[in-house]
Amino acid sequence: MKLGMMVCAAVLAAAMAGCSSEQKTTAKAETKAEAPAAMSVNKTCPIGGHAAVASKTVAYKGKTIGFCCSDCIESFNGMSEAEKDAVLAKATTGK
Repeated sequence: MKLGMMVCAAVLAAAMAGCSSEQKTTAKAETKAEAPAAMSVNKTCPIGGHAAVASKTVAYKGKTIGFCCSDCIESFNGMSEAEKDAVLAKATTGK
């Protein structure tokens, strides 16, 4: 259990580190797309913590989750189903 939590924490830390650098370098390119997609269940990225971007979404279990950058999407796609379920729960509840 501890190992799983440590791996998850490492993945999230890596995603957040990559996320912040992409946010800075692509901010101008995404200025018009900063609002979350109307269909996404969240306004804040459940991994990076930044504002969700309309063009950065993933459909999962019938819901659309908004992310702040490609690194967070890549991190999400590499997660186990249980981890993805936790991200979906965080996206829908904000917690």
